[in-house]
Amino acid sequence: MRQTIDINNKALILLYHGVTSAYYNDIKNYSGKHIHKDIFAKQMKILTTKCTPVSLRELSEMLTQKQKIPQRTVAVTFDDCFQNTYYNAMPVLKQYKIPATFFITTGYVGTNRIIWTDILEMIIADLKEKFIDFDFLDFSKQYPTETNKNKIKALLDIKSILKSIDENKKQNIMKCLVDQHKFQPSNTTTDLYSNLKWHQLKEMDSDKLFEIGGHTVNHVILSYVDLDIAKKEITDSKTILEKNLNHPVDLFSYPEGQKDHYNDNIIKILKENNFLCSPSAIWGDNAPGADLFHLKRIMAGFNHIDFPYP
Repeated sequence: MRQTIDINNKALILLYHGVTSAYYNDIKNYSGKHIHKDIFAKQMKILTTKCTPVSLRELSEMLTQKQKIPQRTVAVTFDDCFQNTYYNAMPVLKQYKIPATFFITTGYVGTNRIIWTDILEMIIADLKEKFIDFDFLDFSKQYPTETNKNKIKALLDIKSILKSIDENKKQNIMKCLVDQHKFQPSNTTTDLYSNLKWHQLKEMDSDKLFEIGGHTVNHVILSYVDLDIAKKEITDSKTILEKNLNHPVDLFSYPEGQKDHYNDNIIKILKENNFLCSPSAIWGDNAPGADLFHLKRIMAGFNHIDFPYP
């Protein structure tokens, strides 16, 4: 059973990914990974009127001091590299003067790359066949795809399988699926999958409300790759951001971010490279004295997770 959170005496960190301007009739964005901009605006209004919004850096300092924090202290964060944060999230955050940290997968900036989970979502969403075959890893199953409910079930199952295997196997399977279904990323016409460009990221970084952090280069699960690869993903993301933004970067977040997706070896690499903190995606609140490399976050709206503030 999930524990309750203390919204008054402990700090919350909200985790968003994208902010969309549209609603969808098919399974695209079925999980709510991209919150609608009108809902996001309502949430930010609540934060500015009923809470104490602070930057993640300020929050880290508060937690380190082990002192009582202001009531309803909250920090806003974003993971990945979605361009809709520039168009739909940034204006709202500026309107309500709410600080935010954007954790960026640097290998996606200024490119047409699409993260594998979104490619899989697009393939299954646009499928005209009545079934999709998954015949990999000594696992063979034919999933019905006649209804949106069927498609979501297939998507959830296949994603779960692929998230449990190493990076190379996952990429090879995704290549097979892309080839099999003749997936063309240029066919997308939504605001769900486009990436930030460097000039947009620099504009966001130039605003005192916002800060940019690392989120690897290629969005790999750090505990699922060799330690040398994990180190390169971390240090290269830092180097790329610092070169393009022209200042030090010392904030980071773990891709996927659940308990099996990072470990003490990953934390050691982060500390050796002078990172201040790295929040996870594990649900929960944060008490004074919390470990800055095990911070918990709440993905409001994602998979029906409630916005925590009434």
